[in-house]
Amino acid sequence: MTPDLMPLMVELFSYRGMTNTADRLLLLGEVLLLQAVESFPDVYGALEVTIDAAEMAILRSTHASPADIRGKIDSVFSRWGLTALSSPVDRVSPQELSRLLRSVNTLVETLARQTPGLPGLLRLGQAYSEVVDRDHGKLGIRTQPRSINRLLAEVLAIEEDMTVLDLTPEFGMTLVSLTHHMRDDHRDPNRVKFTYVAQGEAARITALHLLLNGVTNFESQAVNVLTNPDMIFCSADRVLATPPAGLRVQHAISWPDDDYGMLFSPRKWPRAAEWHYMLVGMSYLKAGGRAAFLTPYGPLFRMGAEAETRQDIAAAGWLRSVTALPSGLFAYTSVPFALTIFERPSTAKPAFTDIQFIDVSPLGVREGRQQTLPAATVDLLAGLINERTERAQLATIVPRLDVHANANNWQPNQYFERTVEQGRPLEDITRDLERAIADVALAEQRAMTALAALPR
Repeated sequence: MTPDLMPLMVELFSYRGMTNTADRLLLLGEVLLLQAVESFPDVYGALEVTIDAAEMAILRSTHASPADIRGKIDSVFSRWGLTALSSPVDRVSPQELSRLLRSVNTLVETLARQTPGLPGLLRLGQAYSEVVDRDHGKLGIRTQPRSINRLLAEVLAIEEDMTVLDLTPEFGMTLVSLTHHMRDDHRDPNRVKFTYVAQGEAARITALHLLLNGVTNFESQAVNVLTNPDMIFCSADRVLATPPAGLRVQHAISWPDDDYGMLFSPRKWPRAAEWHYMLVGMSYLKAGGRAAFLTPYGPLFRMGAEAETRQDIAAAGWLRSVTALPSGLFAYTSVPFALTIFERPSTAKPAFTDIQFIDVSPLGVREGRQQTLPAATVDLLAGLINERTERAQLATIVPRLDVHANANNWQPNQYFERTVEQGRPLEDITRDLERAIADVALAEQRAMTALAALPR
């Protein structure tokens, strides 16, 4: 974190006025947005987002009530059709709220003077991203690694005038990363239509996150993807999702009796949520469009309805590539994930008759308790996927019929001939085992503490 953001980050991280994590993210985001609109008028004025200066002065006064804040935020959000909720400001005293507003106002104004215009606003957006990233785990939400977000930005290759659909926005972390990548390439993210599927607090936090990064061309759709996928209204050039892992949906939907216009309707619908999200996402993809999904390895090799689904998709020529990623990339789990890329055939992009398999599972680098993909590996991987090339022991292209003969298995390691590696150094094995033992001991201690706290 650079010095210009430190005072603001101290204020945001130290705020303890609310114990509920989602409420705190909402409150801090709402307060930051009100101050940002006032402190960066050139940026927001061009985006047609304005707040009267006299109204802001009232909001910072000791006479302001939580209802004043809620009313102003709801009036801003009404432009995007976001449903009014019981705001966390309702649960904060007027004195505490005015103190927070005045404190944040001073810090945001200072940032705006030091770094005016869009660069300063993006610094403010970075501060909110840090808060959201820190609080992800407290809400039990899987945190998407920054290296993976950068990889997605490279692989999706979003251009102006496209429409992007995110089925699992995770408070906008990936969408904001995509907008930053566009700006780095001198493209305007407000010339892209971002649509995301979220409900309640998650929808509003995602909207705040985008607005604090100077993005207003977005739409929130309050749809339950598992039960009402037909209620999504979007035709997308790019689709992305990180579906919930290990969730079975047989009690949530009644496939295949209900016809939601799915492009692929297997005789027996897969009950894994991962496949549900992927099939729904592909159904909203335009011809020539690209979809990217992050899932554990299970959907790549499980038999039954899932194998039939893989066969149908590959036979239709939609499967571009499958990449095995290192384990331990995601927080709170060591389960390895795969990145699967689909493209809907079009006149300009004919159906694939072969499939690219990539295995970068050995290329992770440990940072603390997690692994990450170094920048050089991300660049290498993005180049392999976008150029669809082969590389010894890393990327190979396999005829579709050969994949079919291998039980339609999409695991990349099935298509590489590996040489036997020498054993690992004893010191590395000992260190990993000691770390695992320490993790188990900590988990046991937490479980015993929780058990002791239960009423008898």
